[in-house]
Amino acid sequence: MITQLYIFSPGSYVVAEEWNANFRVLLNTNLVHQESIVDAGDIIMTTSDDYTQIYNAVNSKKNSQDVAGLSIQVLVDNEYRKSLSSGQKLVANVGRISGEARIILQTAQDDVLQPLQINYAGGSENVVWENGIAQWYAAGMKFVFLLERNGKLYVKMIATE
Repeated sequence: MITQLYIFSPGSYVVAEEWNANFRVLLNTNLVHQESIVDAGDIIMTTSDDYTQIYNAVNSKKNSQDVAGLSIQVLVDNEYRKSLSSGQKLVANVGRISGEARIILQTAQDDVLQPLQINYAGGSENVVWENGIAQWYAAGMKFVFLLERNGKLYVKMIATE
């Protein structure tokens, strides 16, 4: 963060020197910010597709739990994690949660089955899939966001490779 710049001395021969000093301060500050942004990017999402840090951060969060079986009762403000084998499907039973919940799915290989089935208390006609289904079948980690508002359950998935 820039805390101070040089004050110009109009009519003095040092103005050019002050301009250059200010540009140096701006350049150095920008370089520090750029380095911080790159470091943050490396910490949050590594280029090797290793999501261990994200997974561990989620694991330590309150109301975050591993799913033992292939079925869960979704509660508001909870996160659920499940690693699925080929051909497995997680069944999420969602009541009237009046809020948000999250599911993190890990699949090791591409599959012909969608890895998540949602049973919503408000009826399947009130489930709104916010994005396409194509990426559901690809291997990788999927972050699934469930949001219930006004009697509708909105499902959005972010897929990673």
